[in-house]
Amino acid sequence: MVVEAAAMSVPAIGSNTVGLVDAIEDGVTGLLVKPKDVNDLKAGLDKLILNQQEVIKIGEQAYICCGKFFDSKKISELVISEYLSLFGKEM
Repeated sequence: MVVEAAAMSVPAIGSNTVGLVDAIEDGVTGLLVKPKDVNDLKAGLDKLILNQQEVIKIGEQAYICCGKFFDSKKISELVISEYLSLFGKEM
């Protein structure tokens, strides 16, 4: 859901855990909070709720990064390239 949010210029808030740290750059494309820390989550939500300019700025950066790293054509090319490398071939 993080990548889908980024594709719509919506910043995401997620736990600083494996997987999410690959999709969210803290303070740039979204906010990372401490896992299982309600106060940290509240602080992140407050930061976005109380600062519309921050939402717009982070949302725009999320959209740009989504296009760079999560474009379906680029992902497909990477997967095909990896499979071909297993067999000693190049694209």
